[in-house]
Amino acid sequence: MVKDVEQFTAKPETNLFRKSKLPLNRHIRLPGSEALMRYRGGTANYLDVLDSQRSLFQSELTLAQARNNEYQGLVQLYKALGGGWK
Repeated sequence: MVKDVEQFTAKPETNLFRKSKLPLNRHIRLPGSEALMRYRGGTANYLDVLDSQRSLFQSELTLAQARNNEYQGLVQLYKALGGGWK
């Protein structure tokens, strides 16, 4: 039964979080680079750049916490199904 769970969780289509990770990262990083370009062009102040970097950091932190929760859930699932660590 543990092997069935391993095979199921290894499939990319069963993990929506990993499947959507790349577009999410691009979407998050875009405003930060735009703010920096506006600052370099003289149309924005540095506070806008710092604010976009803060938002990026918070988004990356949230993403890391979600990954942690996902992996913790997998460990709990393996244990609940009688799996052990060798």
